[in-house]
Amino acid sequence: MRHIRGLAFCALASVISGCVALSPAIEGAGHAPNLDLPPESLGRNLSLSQIVTGTYGDQTQSMRFEVEVEGNKLVIAALSHLGATLFVLRQEGEKVAVDAYAGELDGIDPSWMLFDLQVTYWPGERLERALSMQRMRLEDEPDNSVRRVFGPRGELVMEVRYLDGFLAPGDISIDHFDRPYRLLIETLERGKNS
Repeated sequence: MRHIRGLAFCALASVISGCVALSPAIEGAGHAPNLDLPPESLGRNLSLSQIVTGTYGDQTQSMRFEVEVEGNKLVIAALSHLGATLFVLRQEGEKVAVDAYAGELDGIDPSWMLFDLQVTYWPGERLERALSMQRMRLEDEPDNSVRRVFGPRGELVMEVRYLDGFLAPGDISIDHFDRPYRLLIETLERGKNS
């Protein structure tokens, strides 16, 4: 798989989030806001297998993501289409570690993967508190079909669309207007979610 230089994927298959948010790390863009959300703050277990396709400019790339959140542990594994492990992000409590294989993290900032996953799946009240610490604001549509994040000046930063319903085993789109990039997440399997 070619190195991706402008695209980083969260869930993630996320967004690393129904998907794992794959997130682009753009040169000079800095790290994603640290929401200080340990895995147990999700309030349930989550197991997902997804294909995440990211688009940044004229570049498009896809990867398979396996996401597990259980208790105080979160794991996001990115796989090539042939099944080779590209990288693994692990979070235990508030400690995050990333193992990269074959240099596949070139140009990828894992903080964006984690941010996209949390914005996509974490409960609104917990996420809203964490975002407010970063001077950001969360807005959910009444039917939970769209979730938006606004920046410190009221600008629209991110929009998550739950194409098959909130937390339904289905497809999700994530648009970042601040970077900009788009993630399309196709959920293949959804297991032991509670």
